[in-house]
Amino acid sequence: MFLYHIITTIAIAIPFASIGYYVEKLDFLITVAFTVLLSSIIMVIPTIYIIDNDTLIIREFFIAKTKIDIATIKKIKDSHRNDYIDIRYKKYKQVTIYPKDKYGFINDLKNINPEIEVIYRANALKFC
Repeated sequence: MFLYHIITTIAIAIPFASIGYYVEKLDFLITVAFTVLLSSIIMVIPTIYIIDNDTLIIREFFIAKTKIDIATIKKIKDSHRNDYIDIRYKKYKQVTIYPKDKYGFINDLKNINPEIEVIYRANALKFC
């Protein structure tokens, strides 16, 4: 996918540059190509989930860091998207994540806080 974006960007940019197309259009094309390239790089960087004692740490793009006290998690719910889960914590906060082992991740959280309510979709298998 990443290589596809690079090849597409080059394939689109070279003909316009070699023909000497309008400078404004070339600037716009370079801006779009850079945006596509940057978004492709960001999609490749993984989100990391760490359970440290009684805290769930979510690190996204090596920049954003969310800390959730596992004792404040009220509900874990299957998301409408495939293997995503919604974690509701505190009073009105929610985060949607995509752990590799969804059921193992839920079990780890429930071992720390057995009061967490887990809601599965009707067609989801229950392993917990």
